[in-house]
Amino acid sequence: MACKLQTFNAITPQVFAGLVAKAKSATGVAITGNSGEATAQKFTLSWNYDPLSQVLEIQCLAHHAVDPDFMIESRIAKMVAAG
Repeated sequence: MACKLQTFNAITPQVFAGLVAKAKSATGVAITGNSGEATAQKFTLSWNYDPLSQVLEIQCLAHHAVDPDFMIESRIAKMVAAG
C-alpha cells in the first residue's frame, strides 16, 4: 500500500530538522540525509529534500494495513504544516 508522493515548499533546513525528529517519534523511521528510504514498525518512507530550493518530497511506500492511504497522507501533511 503506497501513498501518493507529497511535495512541500518553503521547508527551511531548520523545519526539515524538526520534521526528521517528528518522523522518528511518530513512526520510528530514522530519516538520515537529504534523500533516501527507511523502514521501521511497518512504515517505509521515501524522501528527497533540496535545501537550496527548500522543497521536500515525501512518500509513504508501505504502512499498517489498518490505516488507509488518505489517513497517512493527511498525517504527513499535518506534521509538515505544523513545522
